[in-house]
Amino acid sequence: MRLNPDVLDRPYYSLALRPADAAVRVARELLKAALAEWDASHLADDAALVASELVTNAVRCARSVVMTVRAGDAGRITLEVWDDSPEPPVPRGDDPTGGCGRGLVIVEALADVWGWGPADGGKCVWAVLGTHGTERTERTERTDGREGAGQERE
Repeated sequence: MRLNPDVLDRPYYSLALRPADAAVRVARELLKAALAEWDASHLADDAALVASELVTNAVRCARSVVMTVRAGDAGRITLEVWDDSPEPPVPRGDDPTGGCGRGLVIVEALADVWGWGPADGGKCVWAVLGTHGTERTERTERTDGREGAGQERE
């Protein structure tokens, strides 16, 4: 674990994780240290849950995993989890009684925004946290089939 400045001179921590049971715990410890360093402990609960879900997904499908947490503007942080699997993340939260498969639904609920893309022979799944519940763009959830379902609004 080390603190580095990125190209925009923002601090970040990055850690290579083995795909093992301890990976999620180690990722949360890194995150806790970063948030304490940046006086952002108010994000700790949501960020720990998002990191847990992203790292859990990565260690289930990959041989190599790297988690990075970056300080951003206006008290935001960005979590990035890279793994060597090119398979896209697939939300599967349609079974409320299922024992797993709701991780990305949780990430979407807690993050200001999240996404993924191909990166270095695998993929990077990322989430931005920090303004949830204040300036966050809210999504409309309309299930009545009318136009406008799922569109974003300010």
